[in-house]
Amino acid sequence: MDYYESINDLPLVNWWKFNESKDFGHLLKEYRDVDEAKMEHLSAIYTELMDEFTREFGISNHLLAVIEKQIEIALLKTDYVLGEKGNTTLIEVAELELKELVKSVNGMSHNLIKAIIEQKMGFRVDPKVTTVMEYYSYIQLIDGKEN
Repeated sequence: MDYYESINDLPLVNWWKFNESKDFGHLLKEYRDVDEAKMEHLSAIYTELMDEFTREFGISNHLLAVIEKQIEIALLKTDYVLGEKGNTTLIEVAELELKELVKSVNGMSHNLIKAIIEQKMGFRVDPKVTTVMEYYSYIQLIDGKEN
């Protein structure tokens, strides 16, 4: 498998698509469907990418909200599987909320944030070329935060 090993080379569009869909094919340098065996390996790769992202940029309130929603969904699914107070409607609602959280930062879409970066930095950001590292570094510069 030829996959992205670092946020220094992972294109932003792949990061966005993976985080919206959880489709591990977006972590590959050439998108394709992933079988179960490769999915386990790519899951570990994603964990490494997320660890790298967190080391570099820290954990924002937005990321904490995403993690809390993921935990909520896991608990709802556990309750459902165990036949306790689980409810598929609650799970579906929580998954929709998570999808919306992942799509936005503080209520802003990826495209709006990209437009702000382009306006402030004075150049176009191509999510197919710009890496995750570059994009979030631009956000830090605009926010006036170096750490």
